[in-house]
Amino acid sequence: QFLLDGAISVKPSMVKITGPSSVIDTIKSITTEFAEIPNLKQNLITELGFLLSQENRNIFVIPEKISLKIPVGKFTESTTTVPILVENIPKKLSVKTFPDKVTITFFVAFSQYEKVSQELFNATVDYNDIIKDKKAKLKVKISKSPEFVNVVKVSPEKVEYIVKK
Repeated sequence: QFLLDGAISVKPSMVKITGPSSVIDTIKSITTEFAEIPNLKQNLITELGFLLSQENRNIFVIPEKISLKIPVGKFTESTTTVPILVENIPKKLSVKTFPDKVTITFFVAFSQYEKVSQELFNATVDYNDIIKDKKAKLKVKISKSPEFVNVVKVSPEKVEYIVKK
Protein backbone atom coordinates (compact mmCIF):
# COMPACT_ATOMS: atom_id res chain seq x y z
CA GLN A 1 0.00 0.00 0.00
CA PHE A 2 1.17 3.50 -0.82
CA LEU A 3 0.77 6.99 0.65
CA LEU A 4 1.93 10.51 -0.08
CA ASP A 5 5.63 10.65 0.82
CA GLY A 6 6.49 14.34 0.88
CA ALA A 7 5.12 17.58 -0.45
CA ILE A 8 3.29 17.83 -3.75
CA SER A 9 5.20 20.17 -6.04
CA VAL A 10 3.69 22.44 -8.69
CA LYS A 11 6.07 24.39 -10.91
CA PRO A 12 6.01 27.16 -11.71
CA SER A 13 4.06 28.49 -8.75
CA MET A 14 3.06 31.57 -10.77
CA VAL A 15 2.33 32.13 -14.46
CA LYS A 16 2.24 35.16 -16.72
CA ILE A 17 -1.05 36.08 -18.37
CA THR A 18 -1.25 38.29 -21.44
CA GLY A 19 -4.28 39.59 -23.28
CA PRO A 20 -6.81 42.43 -23.13
CA SER A 21 -6.65 44.25 -19.79
CA SER A 22 -10.46 44.21 -19.54
CA VAL A 23 -10.29 40.40 -19.39
CA ILE A 24 -7.11 40.10 -17.28
CA ASP A 25 -8.46 42.48 -14.63
CA THR A 26 -11.30 40.06 -13.89
CA ILE A 27 -9.14 36.94 -13.44
CA LYS A 28 -8.51 35.83 -9.86
CA SER A 29 -7.24 32.31 -10.63
CA ILE A 30 -6.78 29.85 -13.45
CA THR A 31 -7.68 26.17 -13.24
CA THR A 32 -5.59 23.33 -14.59
CA GLU A 33 -6.85 20.28 -16.39
CA PHE A 34 -8.29 17.62 -14.09
CA ALA A 35 -6.10 14.58 -13.55
CA GLU A 36 -7.48 11.45 -11.92
CA ILE A 37 -4.68 9.14 -10.86
CA PRO A 38 -6.04 6.00 -9.19
CA ASN A 39 -3.85 3.50 -7.34
CA LEU A 40 -0.65 5.53 -7.52
CA LYS A 41 2.25 3.16 -6.77
CA GLN A 42 5.24 5.23 -7.77
CA ASN A 43 6.26 8.87 -7.89
CA LEU A 44 4.31 10.80 -10.48
CA ILE A 45 5.64 13.57 -12.68
CA THR A 46 3.19 14.95 -15.22
CA GLU A 47 2.28 18.13 -17.02
CA LEU A 48 -1.15 19.75 -16.94
CA GLY A 49 -2.48 22.44 -19.23
CA PHE A 50 -4.83 25.24 -18.23
CA LEU A 51 -8.59 25.32 -18.69
CA LEU A 52 -9.70 28.65 -20.09
CA SER A 53 -13.36 29.60 -20.02
CA GLN A 54 -15.12 30.98 -23.07
CA GLU A 55 -14.75 34.51 -21.63
CA ASN A 56 -10.97 33.98 -21.29
CA ARG A 57 -10.30 32.59 -24.78
CA ASN A 58 -8.43 35.78 -25.76
CA ILE A 59 -5.73 35.41 -23.12
CA PHE A 60 -2.45 33.52 -23.21
CA VAL A 61 -0.85 31.76 -20.27
CA ILE A 62 2.95 31.47 -20.16
CA PRO A 63 4.07 28.75 -19.72
CA GLU A 64 1.20 26.81 -21.29
CA LYS A 65 1.57 23.94 -18.80
CA ILE A 66 2.61 23.30 -15.21
CA SER A 67 4.69 20.41 -13.93
CA LEU A 68 3.11 18.36 -11.15
CA LYS A 69 5.21 16.08 -8.94
CA ILE A 70 3.58 13.72 -6.43
CA PRO A 71 5.98 11.66 -4.31
CA VAL A 72 4.55 8.37 -3.02
CA GLY A 73 6.00 5.51 -1.03
CA LYS A 74 5.08 2.32 0.72
CA PHE A 75 3.70 2.82 4.20
CA THR A 76 3.24 0.98 7.44
CA GLU A 77 0.92 1.25 10.41
CA SER A 78 2.39 2.19 13.76
CA THR A 79 1.29 3.35 17.20
CA THR A 80 2.50 5.62 19.95
CA THR A 81 1.20 6.36 23.43
CA VAL A 82 1.01 9.95 24.64
CA PRO A 83 -0.22 11.71 27.79
CA ILE A 84 -3.51 13.61 27.61
CA LEU A 85 -3.14 17.37 28.09
CA VAL A 86 -6.00 19.55 29.36
CA GLU A 87 -6.54 22.85 27.53
CA ASN A 88 -8.20 26.04 28.82
CA ILE A 89 -8.14 25.02 32.47
CA PRO A 90 -8.51 27.80 35.06
CA LYS A 91 -5.42 28.28 37.25
CA LYS A 92 -7.19 27.34 40.49
CA LEU A 93 -8.36 23.98 39.15
CA SER A 94 -6.84 20.75 37.99
CA VAL A 95 -8.35 18.02 35.85
CA LYS A 96 -7.37 14.38 36.03
CA THR A 97 -8.37 12.15 33.12
CA PHE A 98 -8.95 8.41 33.25
CA PRO A 99 -6.98 7.03 31.58
CA ASP A 100 -4.29 9.70 31.48
CA LYS A 101 -2.81 8.44 28.18
CA VAL A 102 -4.10 7.47 24.74
CA THR A 103 -2.74 5.27 22.01
CA ILE A 104 -2.57 6.88 18.59
CA THR A 105 -2.58 4.61 15.54
CA PHE A 106 -1.25 6.13 12.32
CA PHE A 107 0.06 5.37 8.85
CA VAL A 108 3.53 6.54 7.90
CA ALA A 109 5.66 6.07 4.79
CA PHE A 110 8.64 3.76 5.34
CA SER A 111 10.97 6.58 4.32
CA GLN A 112 9.59 8.76 7.16
CA TYR A 113 9.28 6.08 9.84
CA GLU A 114 12.55 6.90 11.63
CA LYS A 115 11.44 10.53 12.05
CA VAL A 116 8.41 9.58 14.17
CA SER A 117 8.64 10.12 17.92
CA GLN A 118 6.14 10.47 20.73
CA GLU A 119 7.05 14.15 21.17
CA LEU A 120 5.60 14.97 17.74
CA PHE A 121 2.06 14.20 18.96
CA ASN A 122 -0.28 15.95 21.40
CA ALA A 123 -3.58 14.53 22.63
CA THR A 124 -5.85 17.02 24.35
CA VAL A 125 -9.20 17.47 26.03
CA ASP A 126 -10.78 20.87 26.49
CA TYR A 127 -11.96 22.14 29.89
CA ASN A 128 -14.51 24.31 28.07
CA ASP A 129 -16.29 21.12 27.01
CA ILE A 130 -16.88 20.36 30.71
CA ILE A 131 -18.48 23.78 31.19
CA LYS A 132 -20.63 23.53 28.03
CA ASP A 133 -21.90 20.03 28.59
CA LYS A 134 -21.35 18.17 31.83
CA LYS A 135 -20.94 14.79 30.16
CA ALA A 136 -19.30 11.89 31.91
CA LYS A 137 -16.65 11.66 29.18
CA LEU A 138 -14.56 14.12 27.18
CA LYS A 139 -13.61 13.62 23.54
CA VAL A 140 -9.86 13.33 22.96
CA LYS A 141 -8.49 15.43 20.09
CA ILE A 142 -5.15 15.07 18.39
CA SER A 143 -3.96 18.68 18.47
CA LYS A 144 -0.51 18.03 17.08
CA SER A 145 0.84 15.39 14.72
CA PRO A 146 3.54 15.40 12.04
CA GLU A 147 2.50 16.34 8.50
CA PHE A 148 3.92 13.09 7.20
CA VAL A 149 1.61 10.77 9.18
CA ASN A 150 -2.06 9.98 8.75
CA VAL A 151 -3.77 9.45 12.12
CA VAL A 152 -6.39 6.72 11.79
CA LYS A 153 -7.42 5.96 15.37
CA VAL A 154 -7.24 7.26 18.93
CA SER A 155 -7.88 4.83 21.75
CA PRO A 156 -9.79 5.54 23.84
CA GLU A 157 -11.72 8.21 21.91
CA LYS A 158 -13.30 9.56 25.10
CA VAL A 159 -12.04 9.70 28.69
CA GLU A 160 -13.61 10.19 32.09
CA TYR A 161 -12.38 13.01 34.31
CA ILE A 162 -12.34 14.51 37.77
CA VAL A 163 -12.11 18.26 38.41
CA LYS A 164 -10.13 19.18 41.54
CA LYS A 165 -10.00 22.55 43.27
